[in-house]
Amino acid sequence: MHIDGAQRTARHVSVLTDVIKCRRPIAESRMLLDAFGWDSDPLVAVTPEDVSAVLRDFIAGVVTAGFVAEWAETLECRDDVDAVDQITAGAIFALANPVLEGELDIPAARCLIALLSP
Repeated sequence: MHIDGAQRTARHVSVLTDVIKCRRPIAESRMLLDAFGWDSDPLVAVTPEDVSAVLRDFIAGVVTAGFVAEWAETLECRDDVDAVDQITAGAIFALANPVLEGELDIPAARCLIALLSP
């Protein structure tokens, strides 16, 4: 079965969107993303609302700090994902690098949500 460029791009965008929206396990998403490589123009953008949603899940105990770090790392290192603004990009960087920026805890999550809120 042949997949043309438009179909491949649509599938690529779909997988990236699934990562941003946490619709599947990170390991599965990373495996699916391997098919598209790393070098691409941005196809999707992470919004402050996307980051805040993951942080709210962390505060509620739905996901762990490790999950949040892995989620952010998956997004941060890709050329095909952009952030809508510098604050969102900074939040993703901080979440992806807990060794440099400090481990995520509930007060830090609340602080980031406030920073990301309009």
